[in-house]
Amino acid sequence: MSRNPLDGKTIVLMRQKNSDTESGDDVKDDASLEGQLSALGADILFFPTIETSALANNISFFFLSYLFDDFSWIFFTSKNGVRHFFETIKKYDNYPELMRKIAEKKIAVIGASTAGELKKYA
Repeated sequence: MSRNPLDGKTIVLMRQKNSDTESGDDVKDDASLEGQLSALGADILFFPTIETSALANNISFFFLSYLFDDFSWIFFTSKNGVRHFFETIKKYDNYPELMRKIAEKKIAVIGASTAGELKKYA
């Protein structure tokens, strides 16, 4: 008899496995969906349907950086988006100016992990 409601069940998560991007270690946080399902006895199978990576050519971001004055809001929909955005602008000579312009904007995020990632750059 099963002790957990999901014992013997395999759950397919159609996203990348949570990982610590600096160490490369897998993260199984009890608050994460993976952690919650595992706690209920489920076996997790990851089947990511999208891949997130930095832009190979940052020329469009370069031009976008000069249009910041025309924007009121910046929206981030993932922690990867936050990380790639700030790591990209660090490469530009006008980084301090860009950060001042960003600080003047209203910023919206979707999700707690996205908000947490943004706080690292505040």
